[in-house]
Amino acid sequence: MDTAADPVVLEPHAIYFFYSRVEMNKDPLLLERYWSVISGAEKAKCDRYVFEKDRLSCLVTRALVRFVLSVVTGLPPGHFQFTENAHGKPALEQGCVSMPIRFNLSHSRGLTACAVALDRAIGVDVEHHQENIDLSLAERYFTLREADYIRERPPEERAAAFFDLWTLKEAYIKARGMGLSIDLDQFGYEINPEIRVHMDSCLEDTPDRWRFFRFSPEADYHAAIAVQGYAEEVWRFHVYRCVPFVRIDRINRTLHC
Repeated sequence: MDTAADPVVLEPHAIYFFYSRVEMNKDPLLLERYWSVISGAEKAKCDRYVFEKDRLSCLVTRALVRFVLSVVTGLPPGHFQFTENAHGKPALEQGCVSMPIRFNLSHSRGLTACAVALDRAIGVDVEHHQENIDLSLAERYFTLREADYIRERPPEERAAAFFDLWTLKEAYIKARGMGLSIDLDQFGYEINPEIRVHMDSCLEDTPDRWRFFRFSPEADYHAAIAVQGYAEEVWRFHVYRCVPFVRIDRINRTLHC
């Protein structure tokens, strides 16, 4: 796909999920291009990682968000300037673009992702599936109902249930932009198979202000998105697999909400 000729046009009540496999981004000329479009602060962030695989993941993530923003705005990838709130949630600097773009980033075990929406808070989380995950984490950090849900699943389904809940919880925390100041047991999900959330009053929030979606971008990966929205709104969901500055492909994924 020629990204210059075929921009992605953002629409209201739509979520755009872009992802890339880090292993597809190792060409030296491509990495040189990535390095050329990111800022000095982003380069410093990548350089702080000790291991090469982590530096590469950071570089691809930074290139992906600039590529995505360029595709949806038509502006050059080096144009964008970013800020972070007190909890580290990134956003575009005010006045950087004329569109009310909200985005969020996530990466896990060789997959990096960027979710975008217009004028709505959004959070995304991706996690690589691990059968040997310590399920006692749910007992310590999830709600009692969520821990029971995992425990009551057949043994072969417990790890998947854990990651379904974990990604939903992380997506909400990231959408709120409050980081770990929100305890994971202050809100809990039911998956039956539709997604319902219960919130403690201390969150000063209500479930009817949010929509939640979960899906698998690739085999062995779980993903979830939280976006500000109401039940009566009809949302569209678009998934794109990318190699930043090389190609972008629209793909179909089964969505649960």
